[in-house]
Amino acid sequence: MIRNKVIIVDDEKLFRRGLRYILQSEPSIDVVASAGDGMELLSILEEAEHKPDVVLLDLKMANLNGIETTKILTKKYPEVKIAILSLYYSPEMVRYMVSLGVSAFLRKTINPKELKEAINKIIENGSYLTPYVLNLLKIEKKHRSKNVRPIAIKLTKREKEILELICKQFTNSQIAEKLFLSVRTIDGHRLSLLSKTNSKNTAGLVVYAIANNLVEVSELRLI
Repeated sequence: MIRNKVIIVDDEKLFRRGLRYILQSEPSIDVVASAGDGMELLSILEEAEHKPDVVLLDLKMANLNGIETTKILTKKYPEVKIAILSLYYSPEMVRYMVSLGVSAFLRKTINPKELKEAINKIIENGSYLTPYVLNLLKIEKKHRSKNVRPIAIKLTKREKEILELICKQFTNSQIAEKLFLSVRTIDGHRLSLLSKTNSKNTAGLVVYAIANNLVEVSELRLI
């Protein structure tokens, strides 16, 4: 079995140790390193021959906090997926971090079983958006000024179809099977959608789809 590589970044040493112990019990997860802040994480990544699949990142840390670390990671290591794990769960913070490109925003009080599932979902589908996060995105859309018009982007019928399936957390192989296309073709459409919508990842595509009424939140089955 291929084990997904994870790095834990948190300024509480005891929390890091406990989380490592919990995650290592999952056959599909391998905690390859841990760090006390963003600076330490960046040092680890610079020396690492193989980059992690997911970084579990706290927000409040000394030297380099989670927000600034996220900005650096999304630019320097766009292939690394970021899952925020924090006690700071305000609507404004959640929306902001999703806009920066994180793949998930989770409470530190999350059930260990759900955390393991979230990590595996992030690897498999590109994001893990809880009902709470989805509801925040829906509320944001409702309160958007009517005078602000979204930039018109032309998506083909096929792209809209694939975008809807992506939002419903179908993997590329599942979409390919459902639409009788090759996985390579779906990969190409996904890259095109990311480019056209200026999205950083799957979570960004979901945000775009909701904001532009291409999918209803009630139809999404992301958990």
